[in-house]
Amino acid sequence: MGAMARVGLGWTLGAAALGIAGVGQFRSSLDIVDVHVTVRTRDGVYPRDLTKDDFEIYDNGRRQDIAVFSTEMQPVSVAFVLDNSGSVGPEFGNVTLAARDFLGYLVRDDRASISTLMWDCQPLTDDVRTLTTVLRMDLPLDWGSPVWSATSRAMTALSAERTRRAVLLFSDGEDTGVGAPNLTLGSPPAHRPFSPCRFAWKERSGGLREVRDHAERDSVMVYAVSVAGPGGTGSGDDDLQRLAQDTGGERYRLGAYTDLRAAFRRIAEELHLQYQLGFSPQTFDGKRHEIEVKVKRPGVTVRARKSYVAVKSG
Repeated sequence: MGAMARVGLGWTLGAAALGIAGVGQFRSSLDIVDVHVTVRTRDGVYPRDLTKDDFEIYDNGRRQDIAVFSTEMQPVSVAFVLDNSGSVGPEFGNVTLAARDFLGYLVRDDRASISTLMWDCQPLTDDVRTLTTVLRMDLPLDWGSPVWSATSRAMTALSAERTRRAVLLFSDGEDTGVGAPNLTLGSPPAHRPFSPCRFAWKERSGGLREVRDHAERDSVMVYAVSVAGPGGTGSGDDDLQRLAQDTGGERYRLGAYTDLRAAFRRIAEELHLQYQLGFSPQTFDGKRHEIEVKVKRPGVTVRARKSYVAVKSG
């Protein structure tokens, strides 16, 4: 095995900087279950010298043949969902600063979008300058906290993307629905002059479980940054952590801008440096199946999606 080296994305991330032969887009059969795997050492290093034989993947406890294996750096599509409700509003300035830093880690062919819980402010684009401009604006407040509805909306916007897909959710995880008085679908609030944001809330989602199912169906990873606002209980942390773990992402509970900046850098590294595995299910029974990924190398942690629904395409 080659020596492992700490990989940093920096401001000009490229395939050469990562020691990868080239940047490629992963495409697989519709009946292949793709699993994005994050492997990290105790020192925070992402080892890049693992081979197919180093991995084992299990479907409901049964080991599967790995039909697809890729170490290529792949483009990502990231949907920012920024909670701008009253409970976390005082922290909103910090998260937009850190989100702008995150844009500095995007590479060629990466795309991102920006929304709050109730407003869509920028559809998916690879234009970092446009994204940065939007994040510098005074984005409208969310009238309530429809966290799961907003997350599901972001996943729907990602559904047509053929790249690795992720939602970056900043919230306290407290879904209280829409709290604005007399708000109806027939009378959306007016947006601010010159604001790029458009009112986007339509209906409340079925809750955390429905959002998890949506992520499972569309193979979307969720990374959550949880910051409880003044007077907040932080009880939504458990829901954010559960959603992130189930989808192969991670939850951070942070408050300071410097911490958020470090977290976003780490998320960007993970998204670009994951291993791509795929297997063909032995049965398509329409049921939820548990996924487990193991790595033979000692001293590393492994994170990947926890489940999928075995439904044959077409």
